[in-house]
Amino acid sequence: MRKIIVRAVSYIGIATIVALIMALSSGNLKYFINYFIVSAIITFSISICEEILFGLVIKFNPEAVKTKAISVTIGVIGALLGTEFAIILMKYTMHVVVFRSLTGHFILLLLTLVIGLIVSLIMTYYRFVKYKLKEREMEIEHLKRLETESKYAVLQSKVNPHFLFNTLSTMAGMVYEEPAKVEKMILDLSSIYRTVLNLSENEMITIEEELKIARKYLEIEKMRMGERLDYQINVNKEALQCKIPPMVIEMLVENAVIHGISPKKDGGIIKIDIKKNGSIVYISIQDNGVGFVGDLREGFAITNIKNRLKMMTKESKFRIDTNGKGVNIVMEFVCEDESSYRRR
Repeated sequence: MRKIIVRAVSYIGIATIVALIMALSSGNLKYFINYFIVSAIITFSISICEEILFGLVIKFNPEAVKTKAISVTIGVIGALLGTEFAIILMKYTMHVVVFRSLTGHFILLLLTLVIGLIVSLIMTYYRFVKYKLKEREMEIEHLKRLETESKYAVLQSKVNPHFLFNTLSTMAGMVYEEPAKVEKMILDLSSIYRTVLNLSENEMITIEEELKIARKYLEIEKMRMGERLDYQINVNKEALQCKIPPMVIEMLVENAVIHGISPKKDGGIIKIDIKKNGSIVYISIQDNGVGFVGDLREGFAITNIKNRLKMMTKESKFRIDTNGKGVNIVMEFVCEDESSYRRR
């Protein structure tokens, strides 16, 4: 209802301006009412024609109205068609002849073309702003949904029953023969769970803290798998204090162990390379396992990590390279450290 009222007021305003211009140009203001009635009919006729044209274009090619040139062209065509329709309507229903000469008719069409162009530009700007606002609302809604999914995933990652049960089973088998290793596994396991259980869903941690969790996880898995698992971590000091969503590296490392190295008879190696170039952090997590099988590249963990990185910065990138002989996951994002958060 509000939109209808706003449009009606706009059309009346345009009709008033046109009628005033025509009355002043004729040198006789007493014809203002007559000009206003004619202008109002023409204006409403133009609006109807433009709405029909825009509706047809949106129905058959919605992307076209996003182009300003096409929107303006539609508006001008609608203005000309609307004017002709109004003239015919007034002539045969109201017996009103707007102009008795071709010259007058041409002047009216020229004036309509100019006014139609102005109106079209205004409508195009209005539609463009409306489209951008709608697009922004959809983006905000999408990000909210991603945030909810991310929080759920972080909560899930805090207590991974498979990792816990596998570790406990391994410790049970080693407790008499290798008590020193079991003791170290218990300390590493308790350290991991103490850290992740104290994390907030919205908290960002440093890469240094994240690597401590990943390293302890790999140490536990290495004791469980023996020589079948090896790992290397290379990181330059400049990247250590950059912030990252918690458990991102750990979840990718865990994926590499479970889906890449563990199914491979001879095992393999996981390499973590992290460097900072300017303000960009590059993280590579590579394994020489069996590669991705089926839809693992679009699994919940991978999708969730992509979403969490996107929520951190829109410029973040996530890429998966695989050739059947392993997987290399590369992440790129802008470094934000403690000083960045203090400036916010």
